[in-house]
Order: sequence, then C-alpha cells, then structure tokens
Amino acid sequence: MMMARTGFVTGAAGFLGRHLVVELERQGWDITAFCRATDRTDLLSSTVRIEIGDLTDPNRVREALPDHVDAIFHLAGNTTTWSKNAAAQFRDNVDGTAHLIEAALAKHARRLIYTSSTSAYGYQPGVRIDERTTSNAPTRGDNYGRSKLQAESLIKQACAERGLSAVILNPVNIVGAYDTTNWSRQLILPISKGSLRVVPPGSATWISVHDVVKAHIAGVDVEESGTNFVLGGVEASFREVTNEIEAILGKPRSRRATSRATLRLLLLLSVVKALATRTEPELTLAKYQRAVGDLLVDDRKAREVLGLERTTLHDMLAEAIDWLQQAGTLDQPESGQKTPTLRGRPGPASDPPRGIDWVEVNDEPNHVELFRNAAVRVYEARIDPGTATLYHHHSLDTIYVIMAGGRFRSEEPVHQKSSTKLGRSVSLPTKLVWGVRRALTGGTLQLPAGTFLMQYHRAHPLIHRVLALSDNATPIRMLGVELHATSHPSALPRSCGVRLEYADKHARTYRIQRGTGEWTDILQLAHGAVLTVIAGTGVLSIEGTEQHLAAGSVSWIAPTPNMRLGNPSATALNCFLIVV
Repeated sequence: MMMARTGFVTGAAGFLGRHLVVELERQGWDITAFCRATDRTDLLSSTVRIEIGDLTDPNRVREALPDHVDAIFHLAGNTTTWSKNAAAQFRDNVDGTAHLIEAALAKHARRLIYTSSTSAYGYQPGVRIDERTTSNAPTRGDNYGRSKLQAESLIKQACAERGLSAVILNPVNIVGAYDTTNWSRQLILPISKGSLRVVPPGSATWISVHDVVKAHIAGVDVEESGTNFVLGGVEASFREVTNEIEAILGKPRSRRATSRATLRLLLLLSVVKALATRTEPELTLAKYQRAVGDLLVDDRKAREVLGLERTTLHDMLAEAIDWLQQAGTLDQPESGQKTPTLRGRPGPASDPPRGIDWVEVNDEPNHVELFRNAAVRVYEARIDPGTATLYHHHSLDTIYVIMAGGRFRSEEPVHQKSSTKLGRSVSLPTKLVWGVRRALTGGTLQLPAGTFLMQYHRAHPLIHRVLALSDNATPIRMLGVELHATSHPSALPRSCGVRLEYADKHARTYRIQRGTGEWTDILQLAHGAVLTVIAGTGVLSIEGTEQHLAAGSVSWIAPTPNMRLGNPSATALNCFLIVV
C-alpha cells in the first residue's frame, strides 16, 4: 500500500488555500496547515492538522514543518499596496519566505511551491509578460510586487547554491468561490447592490482558482527547479468583466468605462483624505495603475509543462457569484428579491449553506458574565490583540461601555440591519471623523475608554464577531449590559458632576465625573442601576455604608433613597451609572 503524500500549506485558510487543501485531500494527501491565530481554521476539514504560528517567527516555522514533507505550498502573503505598510509587508513576504526556506532545507523538504504574482514583474502596461520578461518592479512596481520579487530571488539563490528544489508560480487575477476580499468585494458585491461608481478603463487577464490549484499540484513533480511559471487565463477589459457580472445577476449593463481623468481625480482625493485621516487610501497608486493598465501574459510554458487549463470568464464568475449567494451575502437574481437579512431569532447554530457557525453571546468564551438579575445581564468582553471572538448572536438591546479601548472591527457574515446610538459625550465632529475612518478602513473602529454605545438588537438581531487589531498595545475590554425589561426609569435630579449621557424607554445612563475630594449630591434611585468605574478610584456611600471602588469595577445597586459617590484619590473619577 502506498504511503499518502504529505503537504505543508501556508495561508491554508485563505481564498486560494482553502481550494488547494480541499483538492489535496481529495487526492489523498496528508495535510498540515500553517495558520495565524486569527485565521478561520474552522473552515478547514477536521482531518487537516492545524499548526498555529507566524512566518516571521523562524523557530515556530521550523517546529511546525514536518520532516521530509513531499511539498511545501507557500501561499501566505501580505497583499497591501499602501506604501506605509511596506516594512511590515517585507517582514511577512520576504523574511517569512527566508524562514520557510531555512526550515525546508533543515527538514529535508522535497519540493517548495511558491505562490508569487505577476506583480513581481512590475508595472508594464501593454507588454505581454512571460518568464523571460525582465522585472521593473524595483523602479516602477509597487511595494507588493517588490516584496514578491525579493522573495523569488531568495528562492532562486537557495536553489542555485544550497540544493533547494522549488518552482515559482506567477498567477494573474484569480476568481472563484471563497473570495471575500478581492474581486468579490471590488466588483461583484457593488454591482449587486447598485453601488459600483467606477468601471476601470483598463484590461487584465483572469484565471479560475481551480486552474491555479491544479497548476500548484502539477508543480510538485516537474523536473525544473528555480524557475517561474506564469499562470495566465482569459483576457478581458474591466468593462467586459463588469458586463458579464451584470448579465449573470440580471442587472442593466454598464455602457462605458470611467475615464482616466476621472480616476486621476479620485486618486488625488483618496490620497488627500488618507493624509487627513492617517488611514490607508481607498485608491492607491498601485490600484490606479492596475485600473488603467493592460495586464497581458504569455502562459505557453505553463500550459505545456504544467498542463494549465483555461476556464471561461463566465464559468469562473458564475462560481464566485453562486458561492456568495449560497453564503447569503448576495441577492438571488432568479427570485427578483434580495436574500433576506437575519430578522428575529436566527436559525440553527450551524448554518453551512450561509457559511455561518455561531453561538449565543452568553456561550461565547470571550464574553464572561459578571452578574444577572430580572432587569439586566452584565458581562465583560475581553479580546487580546490580533485575536477574534467566535461568531455570536445578540437578540437583546444592549448598552456597551468601552473599558479599555483600541482598534477593532466587527465582521458580519451576512448583511444585517442595525441601530447604534452614541452617547452625548461624543461630539458631532468626532462622530464624523469616526465614520470616515470606518469607511476608509473596511469597518475598523478606534474607540477610546469611556465610550458609550447603545445597540437595539431586539429590532435588529445581530450575528457577528469582533476582531481586535494586532497593533493594539493592550486587550480590548468592553462591558455589555443586556436589558431584559422595559421599565421607563425616572430621571435623577440635577447634581454636581452627574450628566445625562443617553436615555430611552429602556434605561437612563449618567456619566459621573468627580475631582479629588469631590462628592455628588444625594441621589435617590427608584430603580436598580449598574455602576461601572472607567478611571480613578471611587467611594460609594449607600445610607451611610461606604464601599471603595477600583477602576474597572462593576456593581449592581438596588433601589435606595440615599446614595452618594465621591473621589478620595488624586486621579479624576469617571463612572457610568446605568439606571434601569
């Protein structure tokens, strides 16, 4: 009986990686997937061995790589085109590849398949690129192309001088199912929603993800080493691609492309906005060049040596669209109505057709319950830098208080309506700045400690996960107060240092701020309340009994006719009192 071939796949949970792993397993391979802690490894087969780590950690790479593996498929890569992220990109793409080369040699790997890009050849509009084309990436390419070219150089050097066996694949624009961030987000979803504002005037070459996967597997056994294979496909203008998507979706056809002059103006506006907000521009120079250029290749070598196939443009786009529809993120054209958004209580906790696996919020491990009663359930969510919660379901109106802030993103597998209100402490200019930042960074928010939000989940149930960005210095901590009943609490009388932050029929939230030695007036609570200390140290006095409160503490206060809050410390006291 023949032993199963062994493979080590970086980027296994990504768009291309998921397809490759599925096909390798279908062919009987024994697979080890090398993934980051934030990757959706739950989307991989249970028979795949998962190794968590980062390519920038050479020791971890070497530990994870099995001895004498038949093939390393190096798919992982940082694809940003923003020059500000170039240093991190080079660490991921160049240093990460160097570490993998060292591990491959030390562990006697039989073959390395490196997924590069036609971007490694630079910006050469109108030139039909093949393996003999001299790259101009160092002078006319973007930081992504330069990083890929340098990684290729390391591989070729190791092949020539140290006995590494490797081939390099340079695919064009890849299209297919499981794509959530590239052409699905740039073309298919905007066309479906009627929000596509720009049809680029340039043209490109497009390849099915399945053709790319087959080329990777074929590369394991070719005799050549240290050489490139350009993976081409169907040549089509962006307008032709747009029209094909429109035809599949049953949308009216776009009759003209956006002019180069208009795109130049959009590029300028994007750069100015990015400078003002210090965030990644929506349209970078590299994206502009791709939009107006002509990506042409000669893939005869790959077709002859690797047996590269050529899927039609219609078939690759139709597959991508069908998957987005099955995942519930795209309209179903045959019904003439939008895919229904989640309303009321969702269905089963496992919904494979939509690509959703979720838990109730009280079962999500990052959400730790502090206490509950007839009025509220109070929990704290803690999300470490570079990690994410599980997808979880909210169905009760919830007040959120940011206890320790940072940058994070709420990711929703299905488009869902929502209603979020901010507290009065957030000024209109600040709200506008936050809105612009969120739009420009794909939904990323940066909220400081002490921010108040109200989300109405009863009317708009939500399934999402929260991802804390890796550059946060400390974990994100937020308090969640689920409101179980509508009680119409009465207002507190005016008092020094007590200011109404937000009020509705559910609850009235007050911000309490006191300087050193200062106390509030006597407060009468006709209803119970949640008291949380954002910063400083407080003393809570209830009918003469005092209790010291530290920063981060959360307490339930029963109705009382005599309550005061004071600050005995040298640090300003900042609290929220949520009367329910």
